[in-house]
Amino acid sequence: MTDRLFHIIMTALACCMLACSCSPSASDYSSFTDLPARGWNYGDTVCFQIAADSIRPRSISVAIRHNDDYEYRNLWLEVSYTDADSTLRRDTVSMELADVYGHWLGQGLGTSYQIQKKVSDSVRLLPGAAVMVRHVMRTDTLRGLRQIGVETTP
Repeated sequence: MTDRLFHIIMTALACCMLACSCSPSASDYSSFTDLPARGWNYGDTVCFQIAADSIRPRSISVAIRHNDDYEYRNLWLEVSYTDADSTLRRDTVSMELADVYGHWLGQGLGTSYQIQKKVSDSVRLLPGAAVMVRHVMRTDTLRGLRQIGVETTP
């Protein structure tokens, strides 16, 4: 076998191994939903049905995708869920979207950004459990928020 062919095969094998190591495990859950273009109203709750396959402890994170039209530096969210012991949990999360100078934090291209924050560690959720998210800002309608998502990982 020539050195060039050997190099190509080894490179292809390394790429396959890298791709497999980056894929989420079957027990990970992540979902995003679009927010209304007219704005996210204070009373509108977004509900996610968790497709977890077991009740082993998981962490819950919430993510937001926004653009330059968002008027504030931070975002306050209320995240509610019922754990495996049938206890209603309610967490208030403050997400800092921009620094004190107005520069957007998180990742993104152009005018679209995404930022994620962990809500809770070691929560047991039943399969099909609902995670509900609503904003608790001091304004009725938030503009510039494009999508909201929830992720659970073991």
